[in-house]
Amino acid sequence: LLLFMIIYMFAILFTQAASDHLAEQLGKDSTEECQINVEALKLWWGDLSVSMITLFKSVTGGVSWHEVVVPLTKIDMAWLWEGCFYMYVSFTYLAVLNVLTGSFCQSAIASAERDRETMLHSQMMRRRDYADKIRELFDRVDTDGSNEVSIEELETAFCDPHVQAFFESLDLDLDDSWEFFQLLDTDR
Repeated sequence: LLLFMIIYMFAILFTQAASDHLAEQLGKDSTEECQINVEALKLWWGDLSVSMITLFKSVTGGVSWHEVVVPLTKIDMAWLWEGCFYMYVSFTYLAVLNVLTGSFCQSAIASAERDRETMLHSQMMRRRDYADKIRELFDRVDTDGSNEVSIEELETAFCDPHVQAFFESLDLDLDDSWEFFQLLDTDR
C-alpha cells in the first residue's frame, strides 16, 4: 500500500508535467527531435496509469531509468523533473523496498525460530518417550521385583515375544540389546 501511494503521488507529478508540455507543443511547428520527444512523453508519461506503470517498472527492473527520464529532460525545468525522478527511485529503493525486505526477513526468522522451538520440543518428547519405554522394558524384564535385572531374567525375557517387540520398537535387535545390557551391568 505504501509503495502504491508513493507511485501514485509521483505519477501525478510527472503526468502533470508531461501534459503541460504536450499542451504547449500542440499548436507549434516542431522539429523532428521535438516530435520524437513528444512521442516518448506520451509513451512513458502520457496519462496517470501509464505513468504509474512506468514508475513501477523503473524500480523493478522492467525498464531502464535512462530511457524513461530522457523525455523529462527535454521539457521546461528539466532539472526539477529529473531530480524528482531520481529522488523517487532512491527513496523507493533505499527506504520502501528495504523496509519491505526487512519485514519479510524478520517474518522468516521468526518462523524459523518457531520451527526450531517446535523441533526441540519434539526431540525432548521423543527422548522422554524413549526413556519411558526403557523403564517399562526393565520393569517387564525384572520379574522378581528386585529392581535389578539378572542374567537369568534377561535370558528369559529374550524368549518373550512382547519383549522382542519392545526391542524392535526401540530399533534394537537382540544382539544390540545384549551388548546394551552388558554395558549397564554394574556388578562387573
